[in-house]
Amino acid sequence: MAYDSINNGIWIGSNLGLYFRDLNTGRITEPFKGAADGVPGTIGTAIDKKGHLWVGSLTGVYDIVLNERKPDGTFTYRHISHKLNDPKSKTADKISSIYMSSDGSMWFGTNGNGVYHRVTDENGEKFINYTTDEGMPSDIVNGILEDNDGYMWISTANGLARLNPDDGTFINYDRTDGLANDQFYWNASYRLSDGRLLFGTVDGLIKLDGVTKKSKELHYPVYFTSLSVANEPVHAGSDITPLDISSTKHITIHERDKSFTVGFSALDYDRDNAGHYSYRLVGFDDKWITLPVDRRYVTYTNLEPGVYKLQVRYVPEGSQPDESEISQLVITVKPYFYRTPWFMMIMILLVGASAWLFHYYRVKSLTNQRTLLQASVEERTSEIRQQKQLLEARAVALSEQNDMLKRNNEEITEQKTQLIDMSRRVQDLAMDRISFFTNITHEFRTPITLIIGPTQRALKLSYNPQVIEQLNYVERNARYLLNLVNQLMDFRKLESGKMEIVRTRGNFVKMANEILTPFQPFAAERNITLRSLFHIPQPELDFDGDALRKVIPNLLSNAIKFTPDGGTVTFYAAMLPQGKNRPEPMLYLDITDSGNGIPESEINKVFDRFYQGKSQIKYPIPGSSGSGIGLYLCKSIVELFGGSIWARNNRTRGCSFRVLLPMSNVEEATNSLLPAPTAPASVPMVPVMQPSPGITILVVEDNNDMRRFICSVLRDKYNLLEASNGEEALSILLSNQVDFIISDLMMPVMDGLELSRRVKEDFAISHIPFLMLTAKTGQESRLESYRVGVDEYLLKPFDEELLLTRISNILENKRRHQSKFNIDMDVDELNIEDESRDKKFIDQVMEVVKNNYKNSYFEVGDFAEALGISRSLLNKKLQNLTRQSATKFMRNYRMSIARELILKNRKTRNMNVSEIAYEVGFNDSKYFTRCFTRQFNVTPSSMLNGDDT
Repeated sequence: MAYDSINNGIWIGSNLGLYFRDLNTGRITEPFKGAADGVPGTIGTAIDKKGHLWVGSLTGVYDIVLNERKPDGTFTYRHISHKLNDPKSKTADKISSIYMSSDGSMWFGTNGNGVYHRVTDENGEKFINYTTDEGMPSDIVNGILEDNDGYMWISTANGLARLNPDDGTFINYDRTDGLANDQFYWNASYRLSDGRLLFGTVDGLIKLDGVTKKSKELHYPVYFTSLSVANEPVHAGSDITPLDISSTKHITIHERDKSFTVGFSALDYDRDNAGHYSYRLVGFDDKWITLPVDRRYVTYTNLEPGVYKLQVRYVPEGSQPDESEISQLVITVKPYFYRTPWFMMIMILLVGASAWLFHYYRVKSLTNQRTLLQASVEERTSEIRQQKQLLEARAVALSEQNDMLKRNNEEITEQKTQLIDMSRRVQDLAMDRISFFTNITHEFRTPITLIIGPTQRALKLSYNPQVIEQLNYVERNARYLLNLVNQLMDFRKLESGKMEIVRTRGNFVKMANEILTPFQPFAAERNITLRSLFHIPQPELDFDGDALRKVIPNLLSNAIKFTPDGGTVTFYAAMLPQGKNRPEPMLYLDITDSGNGIPESEINKVFDRFYQGKSQIKYPIPGSSGSGIGLYLCKSIVELFGGSIWARNNRTRGCSFRVLLPMSNVEEATNSLLPAPTAPASVPMVPVMQPSPGITILVVEDNNDMRRFICSVLRDKYNLLEASNGEEALSILLSNQVDFIISDLMMPVMDGLELSRRVKEDFAISHIPFLMLTAKTGQESRLESYRVGVDEYLLKPFDEELLLTRISNILENKRRHQSKFNIDMDVDELNIEDESRDKKFIDQVMEVVKNNYKNSYFEVGDFAEALGISRSLLNKKLQNLTRQSATKFMRNYRMSIARELILKNRKTRNMNVSEIAYEVGFNDSKYFTRCFTRQFNVTPSSMLNGDDT
């Protein structure tokens, strides 16, 4: 207990906590809000001169500011929950006593870590720790008092200690000094008014009237008592010392003696004197090293040759070191003979003599060689002089020939430069023509879309047979034109080296049947039998479907074109296993017709670029190309596959086109190949659902006719906004509520890629789905679109049902993921890209709700403030991402947590429904029950009892 004169109250400490009794009101209150029972085992207390109450407990020290009492009766405090002199430690000191000395500083006794002295200065506070290492008899402190002389008396579990705060030295007292018992009681200490000190022990009370044990300035000389070298004792008369170790001042050892030990002792016969020894080896370590009390010897190993001085001193308890009482032993370490100066001098003389002899004989040998060499040089010089005259004559002739060759080379170089320049011009001209032609054909795709699209709509709306017949002609020839455009663009890719083979996992038989189906009507018109045979045990293969959709139709169209009416065209596919001549399995394709065949003189030319046979009879079919590049494209694509293609006349009539394509091991492919990536064309066709009339779609297209056509397709099902470029679309997006974006890829001012990038970077509109329409068929454009966040990619020309289905699927998938999320509140159910801004936003939303769902006063305003956005933007983003307002989102999260708690408490029964309601932030259990029942169609009590199964 401690009286608080500042607040007129009494502080009460117990094993269970700390409390304050206000003497004005008589009430006992908790000084810390909700944390009074978190101060267990309060034993020591003291109020310092600054009005701070220091309280010791099992969990550290509490510093309570008595002058800062709050209106609700609680106090400002600081909890030191670590070791007082080590803020980084994770364990707290167990405080057993607290005392304020006459200078106003605080002393803290601990149970197991000695005593702390709190010192303050301009740099703040610090705690000085005294333990048995500094001379205390025990680290368990029971009480602290100060005498009239300023000494601190500390009662411990092993005697009484007197501490001099000025130099930090201790004098310890036990039974031998007159104490009745050296086992002191916890916090049993008191200072009388006359300065006498009282300490309680387990056997009674001890009163200190005065101090009789004084520190005396005693001098104890140190004598060396023993010597061991290599763990062997050394006696007088040895090579190391002729005298006894206690009498000699010098010893000599050899470098081969790896270690030696010197023992010593001071003539201190007082058994109660707990003095200590310190030593240093001058020449090896100049600092004094203090030994433990019970150790009286030092050992050194592996000393370098030289002269050292071993100095030892003895310091009695309570005394300071005396430099005059130092005992010294000179130690000489002799080296091996090869490390002695005389040996090194002899070696230097021997090396010098050897070097001189070597130099003498070397010079003599070189002199003889120089004489012989001089004679040989003179003879050789005469021969060279004759050869020089002959070479000079030849050099004149070669110089004339060289001049002539230089003139010829200059003429050839000039002609070569002209040829290179002409070749570059021809190549640039050819590339410009191909690029221009390719760009023109690329621009054809938009008008073709505006022909095919309205024609298909007119076919669906018209019931006049004559009109339908004419429209069929228009559609068929438009598709023929589209086929020509596609072949020209593929031709351009092949010529520029940009066409690549992308293998994916798929059902080859299914794809081949899809290719054959459109040719059935054309074959039936001329009574041609179109057969297909497959010998493929495992139809799941690794192939490029887009590439084969260019090869197989060209070969089929070519076969039907040269087959007379009533003939037969056969498509055969088989898997050839791995064998001696085949290092890997091969896919074999054979398209056979019953026509007139190919003349042998032309059979090797059919795959040439722009080649068209003139002697064969043709039966053209609508939609087939006659430009002479179809078979060239087939051969180029097959070679990209790493395969081969050839033509051969049949034995009876007609010809066959055969293709071999390498395939990876079919059996291993099942496990080793990844599934084919989901391409835009593989989206499952589901019935178009009637969306909510509130859905608004923004159509961005620079071509006015195309934009109007797209709007005519969508107008009956959605609200529409229009823009002619990306910049105009951004303005509309920022001022209107838009649910879906359809954009062309290539537009002036701002293209579709830049628009998609801007949309995904703008937090307010990044959630809007994005569908890209384009006439560009390149893989690079498609990949770049997906990288910037495009949700779907559709090629022109497109089918209006396909466009409606894609939009419906995207919106329906989004609603389906939102519904799953609303049940489980699992962010993964929303299927949002991990690196997107929406994913980061929803993760932040979940973190805020997770940290505040227990707070019943947490409202939408607090929600928006925690996220750093406005309430309207918060509701807009959550409504678009989860179909929930901010209020509903928080309520559903609380319902989800409540459901988990109910399921966990079915067996334990640790919480009832009301407690669970309060746990998840509901103040009214009835309102909680209504919300829970509306969310899960079962009452919380029924679910808790297991009646929902």
